Amino acid sequence: MDAYEPHPSDPVPHDERSPMRASDQDRTTAVAVLGDAYAAGRLDYAEFQERTDRAWKSVYTSDLEALLRDVSSHQGAQLAHPDASGSRLPRVSGKTGPGVSAAVMSGQERNGPWTCPARHTVVSVMGGVVLDLRDAEFESADTVITCHCVMGGVDVIVPDDIDIEVSGLGIMGEFAASREVTGVRRPGNGVRVRITGYAVMGGVGIERKERGED
Repeated sequence: MDAYEPHPSDPVPHDERSPMRASDQDRTTAVAVLGDAYAAGRLDYAEFQERTDRAWKSVYTSDLEALLRDVSSHQGAQLAHPDASGSRLPRVSGKTGPGVSAAVMSGQERNGPWTCPARHTVVSVMGGVVLDLRDAEFESADTVITCHCVMGGVDVIVPDDIDIEVSGLGIMGEFAASREVTGVRRPGNGVRVRITGYAVMGGVGIERKERGED
């Protein structure tokens, strides 16, 4: 008897071993787990950067799980199940936002509800920029804000529920944050913002304020 050959119109059987394609939220969650591993010292900075880049480019959830396997024992559950509110990471929307805030001999202020992208650049040349993150959402749980300040000023206002790391350089100027800013540690499902760059004959300041506080 001749072997049965499937007809092109026959339904394709479901393969339970088929990989699941990763969503934007899966990638965001994986980056947050990597950020926690970096903060705990399980990854050095180069490893964190490499894995983060690979996470954003991952196609399948199995790719993400491979990146997390040696740094978290709960990565499968974190990728697969949102919390009771339906959101894995408060404040993280996965949506992008304006990439640049700039003031050249002028001023700009970002406040109220807005979306901060994973990489945001601030340019202040003989001007002033106020970047208020208190009511902002974030594209990524790990965000980098890079400040280029020349004879100007940049004020970054942050709430208590995000973690801040500051690594900027002041050249005949100041790039600073108080202990009250950098000493707060985010909750396990929160957001980390790294603020870097330089201030030449100008100043970049980071402060914490409660919502509604002037």
